[in-house]
Amino acid sequence: MTFLRAVFLFIGLACLVQGKVVGVFKDCDHFFVGKKPPTFNNQLIPDTQRQNDFRLICQTQKSNPTTAGDFEYATLYDIINRIPVYSAYRYYTRPPGAVITRDTAWKIEPQVDDRGSQVQQMIQQRHSKIPLAFRGRYQALNKDYAHSSYDKGHLYPVNHAHNQDAADGTFTLTNAAPQNCDFNKKWYNMVEHFVSNKLDAKRKNSAAYIVTGVLPSQAKFITDVNGVNRVNVPSLFWTAFCCENVFSLSCIMKEKDDEPLCGPLSNLDNLNIKPFGGYC
Repeated sequence: MTFLRAVFLFIGLACLVQGKVVGVFKDCDHFFVGKKPPTFNNQLIPDTQRQNDFRLICQTQKSNPTTAGDFEYATLYDIINRIPVYSAYRYYTRPPGAVITRDTAWKIEPQVDDRGSQVQQMIQQRHSKIPLAFRGRYQALNKDYAHSSYDKGHLYPVNHAHNQDAADGTFTLTNAAPQNCDFNKKWYNMVEHFVSNKLDAKRKNSAAYIVTGVLPSQAKFITDVNGVNRVNVPSLFWTAFCCENVFSLSCIMKEKDDEPLCGPLSNLDNLNIKPFGGYC
């Protein structure tokens, strides 16, 4: 398998207020309907007081991507909570009989911890050249989850990948947030499968877009052995899909919910989220 590579574009407030989103996310803006990323209270990030705490990632498995087709999906990553805000991707129906396996090697991104790193690809932790003292400063590591009660919950899930390369590309810790085991199973069965079944049945030849995100909790974290907060445990997960000129839907689910709230995109209004930039 080729290694993942992420192109990081560091957000400045000037870029946000001037609306130069396409210029910033230009390598992977095709994962957004109308090339418009989600907005939060009409802003590109959920907290404008922390504009330096987010990273835009164009995820790819190519060592030297040159075309739009070289990119897998787009991620907005929160380096303080060490979880993604959302991942956005295109949905394609998996070919009948396709066999896809799960990659067991979760990767990290050196450039998240070290902006000056010359290593542009996602790598396994044991191959990282970043000193141990700095590794994981701004991103989650495997060890954060290893001794916790939480699973690594994909935002762009494996079962939405249409081929093996796409599936391998989802196994980066910049695409995962903590889910307890029960919630992980419920989200997998009640949301991920629900969405794929809906799209497979109705989308036909329409372009299908999905954005999946989380809302961080106020004070719930995976901690290290010293009790230091490491990875925020989200208060809820949300997802939304849009088939251009056909239909759209959203689902919201909290950890203790027995089932998700699925319905129109307007359900996300209470969270001040516009997943498709006003489209759909």
